[in-house]
Amino acid sequence: KKIDLMFILLILSFALLYGTVIFNDSLWGDEAYTMLTIKNSFSEILEITAGDVHPPLYYFIAKIFTLCLGYSVPVVKIASIVPLILTMFFVWIKSKKLFGKNANFISLFFILFIGLCPASFSMAVELRM
Repeated sequence: KKIDLMFILLILSFALLYGTVIFNDSLWGDEAYTMLTIKNSFSEILEITAGDVHPPLYYFIAKIFTLCLGYSVPVVKIASIVPLILTMFFVWIKSKKLFGKNANFISLFFILFIGLCPASFSMAVELRM
């Protein structure tokens, strides 16, 4: 279907757009904390987060990405972008079942809203949950 191809290309375009800003190694304090935390084992991450206000799930996801792709800032930034892109796909797919004939409009609105939101654009590449 042409409309499905349009949605896939739109979401992949956002993935590429977000991907263009991951290739710098500048970090602020909280992001450096994230990088240091994911150097630990999974059990140590759990211990660290037990005494912190942050839940461990993001650290686990970032840790898995670094185990698969190597320990670097761009890799952890990719780990921050992937959930945003998966959310776009999820909304697109689920809205077909939930909203019937209005699904394409709702999906397009949501994907454009979240993809073009300046806060999303900056927050999606930060190394924080």
